Amino acid sequence: MKNKPHFKIELKPFWADGTVKYMDISCSVGKPEIKAGQAIVSYCRNVVSIPFCKIDGDIISFWDDQGEIPAESHYAGVLSSFMEMVEWRAKRDTAGDIRYSYRVFPRELPKDYRSSPYFDFRAEEGGANGAGITFLAVPPQQEYCISLKWDLTSMPEGSRGVWSLGTGDVSIEETPNLMQFSYYAVGRMKSVEDGDFGIYWFSEPPFDMDKASNRIRDLYNYIAEFFEDEESVYRVFVRRDPFEKSGGGTALRRSFMFGYSAKVFPTVEDLQNMLAHEIVHNWPHIDDEPAGVATWFNEGTAEYYSVVLPHRAGITSLEQVLEQIEGRAAKYYGNALRALSNMELAKIYWEDRRAQVVPYGRGFFYLANTDSEIRRVSDGKRSLDDVVLELVRRRRRGEKLTSETWLELLEKELGYSPREKYDQMTEGTLIVPDDEAFGGAFEIEDDEVIPEGASDPMPTYKWRIK
Repeated sequence: MKNKPHFKIELKPFWADGTVKYMDISCSVGKPEIKAGQAIVSYCRNVVSIPFCKIDGDIISFWDDQGEIPAESHYAGVLSSFMEMVEWRAKRDTAGDIRYSYRVFPRELPKDYRSSPYFDFRAEEGGANGAGITFLAVPPQQEYCISLKWDLTSMPEGSRGVWSLGTGDVSIEETPNLMQFSYYAVGRMKSVEDGDFGIYWFSEPPFDMDKASNRIRDLYNYIAEFFEDEESVYRVFVRRDPFEKSGGGTALRRSFMFGYSAKVFPTVEDLQNMLAHEIVHNWPHIDDEPAGVATWFNEGTAEYYSVVLPHRAGITSLEQVLEQIEGRAAKYYGNALRALSNMELAKIYWEDRRAQVVPYGRGFFYLANTDSEIRRVSDGKRSLDDVVLELVRRRRRGEKLTSETWLELLEKELGYSPREKYDQMTEGTLIVPDDEAFGGAFEIEDDEVIPEGASDPMPTYKWRIK
């Protein structure tokens, strides 16, 4: 760690009226040598429409060895198609270490708010939780010796600070991107912990948390072993939503957050299905640009393995597998936008929610068919697992993976080019399910459906256990 500059973060929450009222953030960066006009730090003003926390006075204060650094904020444009960035730029060259501080307030939800991705730093009775992307201003992206410290002197006795990758104070070699795209929770929280696996919540939920935590832990351990990952770190954060239409969750680095309300809350089986998908997201990933066109793989593999791996582990029955296939079929085959290409869908993800789910189903059924095709060609000796695990191994070695990598590996398995079927899938050709998909455990019959927003029936399929 000697050759990397330090990036020290101290989080000091303040308690009032049974929760976190605001949080002071103090940081230090080791000798960054910022020139006049360059960015000292940046933060995400909006991430998929979720705003950065309110900053007290809209001011971030900076100092170095020469004293206060005059700086001003600049709108820096859109990054990765879904993040609006702001930079604080120095008005003079800096000298030595840079220190900066600011105060943020947990998000106050607008009237008639509905559930959305769980990025916002939000308070409830007992404490506050959220992703760093909505409260951390960070230095330029590079590897640092990062240290995270919690100052809980203004919190009540029994309070804890927890981060996705550790409890209490933590040191790690990483980039600021990890600090942004991970979860934090602080307050008088309850938990179920087993080593580096844990679930954390404030308000007592209306479902069996002990049963849920045991199921999720077993699921994580099985999936991590399948993907050849020996790390045991995984944390789940729970949030009580103040609005009625709650549900769903968001995965970040080795962690997940989900919400519930008094009227809408998950069963243990719901949590199992939702968490299986999000846990898988830790491993298979390709990096096609723009980002949305890779959704067929990144979400498709999460969908596929969240169904097949719990069944292999003996956690779900064949009847439950059938139920999950039928649910994914309804969202894909019953979607009026299912014929749009991946590129066309990516352009309207945040304008039409129907567009978001098509690549999930498209990838799910395409991958299920691909698995059957590989098994046929190899007389059952090889499968989709071999391709996906090789991609995971390459990513672990630091390789940049794209759809071309996928096609290259798939051609080695099949002995012929898979490009025609791949191109058809990406352009929106309907995925006709293979009779031998999912081990040939189901009979598949043709059917018709009238998707929402359409007037004419479209082809769909029904599954039945043989």
